[in-house]
Amino acid sequence: MHFILMLLCADGRSQEEGTILTLQQETMIETLANETDDVVDDDSYLLQLSDFRRHPLSVNTADENDLRELRILTEIQIHRLINYRLLFGKLLSIYELQAVPGWDLETIRKLRPFITIHEAENVIKNVRSRMSGGESDVMFRTSFVPQEAEGFMKDDSSSSRYLGSRSRIFLRYQYNYKNLLQFGFLGDKDAGEQFLKGKQKAGFDFYSYHIFIRKMGLVQALALGDYTVSMGQGLIHWQSSGLRKNADAMMIKRQGPVLKPYRSAGEYNFHRGVAVTVQRKRIELTAFASFRKFSASLDIDNDGRYVSSILTSGYHRTELELEKRKNLSAIIGGSVLKYKFGQGSVALNTVQYKFGLPLKPQDKPYDLFGIKGDYWSNYSIDYSYNFSNIHTYGELAVDRNGNPAFIQGMLLSLDRALDFSLVYRKLSMKYQSVAGNSFTENSSPTNETGLYAGIAFRASARWLLNVYGDFFETPWLRFKTDAPARGRGYLLQLIHTPNRNSEIYWRFSNEQKNVNVSGSSLALPEIQYISKKELRVQFSTQFTKALLFRSRIGVSWYGVVAAPLPQKGFLGFTDLVWKPSPGVISGSARLQYFNTDDYNTRIYAYENGPLYDMSIPAFYDQGWRYYVNVQLKPAVKFPQLRDLVIWLRYGEVLNLNKDFSGSGLDKINRPSKSDFKFQLMYSW
Repeated sequence: MHFILMLLCADGRSQEEGTILTLQQETMIETLANETDDVVDDDSYLLQLSDFRRHPLSVNTADENDLRELRILTEIQIHRLINYRLLFGKLLSIYELQAVPGWDLETIRKLRPFITIHEAENVIKNVRSRMSGGESDVMFRTSFVPQEAEGFMKDDSSSSRYLGSRSRIFLRYQYNYKNLLQFGFLGDKDAGEQFLKGKQKAGFDFYSYHIFIRKMGLVQALALGDYTVSMGQGLIHWQSSGLRKNADAMMIKRQGPVLKPYRSAGEYNFHRGVAVTVQRKRIELTAFASFRKFSASLDIDNDGRYVSSILTSGYHRTELELEKRKNLSAIIGGSVLKYKFGQGSVALNTVQYKFGLPLKPQDKPYDLFGIKGDYWSNYSIDYSYNFSNIHTYGELAVDRNGNPAFIQGMLLSLDRALDFSLVYRKLSMKYQSVAGNSFTENSSPTNETGLYAGIAFRASARWLLNVYGDFFETPWLRFKTDAPARGRGYLLQLIHTPNRNSEIYWRFSNEQKNVNVSGSSLALPEIQYISKKELRVQFSTQFTKALLFRSRIGVSWYGVVAAPLPQKGFLGFTDLVWKPSPGVISGSARLQYFNTDDYNTRIYAYENGPLYDMSIPAFYDQGWRYYVNVQLKPAVKFPQLRDLVIWLRYGEVLNLNKDFSGSGLDKINRPSKSDFKFQLMYSW
């Protein structure tokens, strides 16, 4: 699963808080869940921001890559800060950032927990020296659904389809020395998977481990174990989080370091092996090699066995899922050679795959040009350049068969109050990549031509308007659209902060595109032009330093364009977040009502939870939802436990118009479904 933007922006150490996000960050995560229609199981960005909170970046010495890792600043803002330092020297105060062109109070407020003006400490080059003086923490989380799903029910032979218990178990240890040395491991067992028995006698279904070293002479990064690789604008390879269209018109560029440690529970989107980045003057070279085994569906024909699909869910609960576990080996390698010059850079990228069995696309028209064979490769050139108030960037890629893909973007700061962004992409309908993730309407970068334009307008310090329009077409068939098609999307978001304690925002989006008509009995596919609209209004206010109130109303519409009676959906909730300082107990609670005509009008809503815990469910049909989070800090009364934090969470969904919950093996034969989580973290 591609995973995902997640930030922590409250004051204080992140280990002492649950995952409370800012408005911008929350809407970004909900957008990603809506795009992928999948479970977000990647907390790497939360971990990364937690690292920066412990060891803030010095704005006087941080380089471009350091600032990009925050994923709060645009490329124009980054380069303007660096140019400001070159012209005027070191900043004397955080508040001096207001003098940097293109920086405003809102940007500085978002950055404040993660930056400092103090000089960075001298880098210790000896790895042995980095082994002492760092910080360690161990986190344990378990969750389960009290109601019994059909997959756990015993048959006449006293066996069930799901072979393991109903609990999910997650354990992670990590060590960090000033972000210069990081290592750790984790184990994860999903609900229904076996643990210490059956085919999982080694314990967890999934293990991950990493060692990551930064800034040792010529070596800028060294990864051993599990890591991610991100190249260019994602046309050939991108494993970090990255949104496509979102409410922030200036945060559309893929940005971040090539190498990052992998520390999450997702079982698909990472490499396992060794990787290194070395830099000398203006030249930077990254090379990596990986050997992995993927879960895959296998089939057989006259040529022998082949892979019909690679599985990404990570579930191994039933006999059938276990048969598909780790049955496809892959050797993966690649490199990035970057040259930096003045205000720009250019890079040559390549990635190569050698699979243990050949891949064959599905026997469906939209998959006609899918990857075939046991070997695949991609190549690209990516570039960027800054000129005054303009940042331009792009990537030109080809696959093994020479099929091209191209993306070109521009960020333009027209005025201190007005920013403009533009992205054009043209990808051949035959172009393919294994791990591509770029700025496209399609879930994978292929079969698309499109033009996006966005505007961010700050009428004053209290008003921010974001608008975008996107126009795209697919020259070949795509999933759920059995004909070449066109589409367009719009979004308007207005944020008002009447005072430092309150925030109101309005957002309206409308996406229109051709899709198949569900249930059509015609011989040829019936295609209609469908519109999906959503209107959202949210208000939040900090009543006191300890109490936050938040309320949202969301409405959705889905149907044929110009049809008189579209399907409708509604969702409304109220949150209370209580966080006394200091205090033994803090927490949050939500009460929510939802009512939609069907799944097409579903509405996503981010839910607060224990630290690093992700939850962005889709709500449809009719019902109520509530949950309560409690955080315990026994250190207030028991100093010997000052580094121990405990979280408890209980929630329930009550369906009003049906007598069951879920579907398939996860179906529960009652209208309500509960969930319970317990998390413990100890740091030293």
